[in-house]
Amino acid sequence: MSKKSWLVFFCCLFTLVFFSTANAQKEKWVDKNYDFTQIKVILAEEPQLTDKASPIAAKVLAEDFYDRLTSFDKAKIITRKDIFNSVKEKSGDDLEELFATDSKKADVIYKEAVAKYADAVLSTDIYEYTVGKKRVEAQIQYRYERVEERRYGPNGEVTTGWVEQRVPYIVPAHDVTVLRASVRFNLSSVKNPANPILSIGDSRERTEDSFGSATPENMYKRILNDFCKELAGHFK
Repeated sequence: MSKKSWLVFFCCLFTLVFFSTANAQKEKWVDKNYDFTQIKVILAEEPQLTDKASPIAAKVLAEDFYDRLTSFDKAKIITRKDIFNSVKEKSGDDLEELFATDSKKADVIYKEAVAKYADAVLSTDIYEYTVGKKRVEAQIQYRYERVEERRYGPNGEVTTGWVEQRVPYIVPAHDVTVLRASVRFNLSSVKNPANPILSIGDSRERTEDSFGSATPENMYKRILNDFCKELAGHFK
């Protein structure tokens, strides 16, 4: 095999291995006509977990979420609790109690308060936060083995030596452990909450041969970091 062929072979092999062990998919939509600098206060709603995310992790994920947002310096970050406190301070209404007794009335008061105290709302959905299994089908791979080779001279003399030979072998179908984290961020103006001004979906997956120190929580934190950097980039 020529040097060029070897180079192509190893590049293809590297690409195959890389994408089979660590995958990432990212989707982004942004309203290019929106001026993000007019956002002074962002209401960050608590992350919502779907069926594929462990409810046991809800508290940890919320803490990681707000811990990361505390360092966001392009706008003030407030929470649902801050809205509740502001309402109670101004009108005396206890929204926490009101949501338990008259949710419709509480929802109206809450939405009015959000429009008053925030410029934008960040909603976050965690679709996947799991350690699971993934089936890898049987495949042919190659390894190099040393084999003895006989050489015959012009006078019939025999010499032996060792050479490297590329040998195929079959890797049976098997299951591998997989880490997955998938998050969707939607940022909407309080003036038009139905239409996001920024929407980012980030899904990541790692198989056991590329774990290192990775955990679903670490992957989730990296997703948060990337989102905050992306969001900050629009405040120019």
